[in-house]
Amino acid sequence: HRTWCCDPALLLSAASGGLFWLMRDAFVADGGRGDDLVRTLGKPVFEGYVRDLLGSLSLADSLAGDAETPGEGLPDFYFREGDGVLVAIEAKAPIMTESVKWSADAATLREELTKVAKKNQLMNATERLFRHKPKSVAGVRRVFPVILVLDPAFAAPGIEAELRAAVVKPSLGCEVGDIQVLTISDLECAGNYVARRSFAGLLSARHKSPAGLRYPLASFISSQRELIE
Repeated sequence: HRTWCCDPALLLSAASGGLFWLMRDAFVADGGRGDDLVRTLGKPVFEGYVRDLLGSLSLADSLAGDAETPGEGLPDFYFREGDGVLVAIEAKAPIMTESVKWSADAATLREELTKVAKKNQLMNATERLFRHKPKSVAGVRRVFPVILVLDPAFAAPGIEAELRAAVVKPSLGCEVGDIQVLTISDLECAGNYVARRSFAGLLSARHKSPAGLRYPLASFISSQRELIE
């Protein structure tokens, strides 16, 4: 008998990506714009799941976001952790098109990255948080900015470095760390580490590790088993 062994992650990516593009085509055929599908369906569902995941990491009590203060343009999620630490998260649901993934064209790829890092959105939102909600950030000495993506293609090491280089850090009167691009799978894998340390501690450990930012967060967590077992 012949057997065929495939990559489960590839199958999952193909199935979920295929479903997205079928829905997008149907949305366009019904008179809508393709990008509207992400805003009207994908982003709210994605953000709801992110909120549930952060809640499962025991961050629910300190979790805040735009749902509290609509229209202010604050980070999608932000929370205090430990003494003087703030984590600011922007959730991004766009999916990178297959033509861009396989184009091998740097200019096309950079244009696609604007879907995730357009107009310095996360940093500007964090700056507005410091300006409009001083009580929420009183005593903050360090900020960890995170872009959380649905499509892992946006979190590939080289692409994460491109996004990091494109970001302009605001002057907040405290230390602002480099942006880290995480996938939803990274967040799902963070539970054991966060239960013993903290989410900000995990981000800090990855940033300080010589090779930490070269690999997805989930891979970094696997390399730190002595800290979580």
